[in-house]
Amino acid sequence: MSSDATRTAVGQTATGSAKVGSAKVGSAKVGNARVGSIPPARTKPGTYIAETYAGDLDATMGGTPVVANDGEPAGLARVTLAMRPETKQPPAPGRLVGLCAWAAVIGIIGLVLAIRSAFAIIAGAPAWFAPLAAIVGLIGFSSTLGAFVTARWRIAPWALLGVASVTIIVALILVLSL
Repeated sequence: MSSDATRTAVGQTATGSAKVGSAKVGSAKVGNARVGSIPPARTKPGTYIAETYAGDLDATMGGTPVVANDGEPAGLARVTLAMRPETKQPPAPGRLVGLCAWAAVIGIIGLVLAIRSAFAIIAGAPAWFAPLAAIVGLIGFSSTLGAFVTARWRIAPWALLGVASVTIIVALILVLSL
């Protein structure tokens, strides 16, 4: 190739004799065929993977990923789909009803005990009562919250609600001892 970006093309004429000529890159013609044609520059930035690039779309109108020629999602959808955690099944509805009912009973009794404790503190309860009531209340609240976080596990939510029930009993003893 010369410095003026030309290329020598060799072809045959209709009589069979060799024809040698000079043509510019991208437009070289020998007879009716293009020789040494260079494709035009890409208009879009990015890395093109051979025969798998499906455009700049990541998803169709329905939200499903665009599929490349190899049947896999195109573009970054390949990576995001590969990095997704496995889907987890929700807990059974009956299990959630049981957890909610038990937690509701704990919450209502705990609220009544908290209101009674607040009146006792205002009325002049001993100095040890307020911190102890707060600690017992926080343990019960966090145990109830933890029961819902672990709702998919087999025994943990029930054990945590049991701990919360014990804190209700301790709070009841504290309030009644005043």
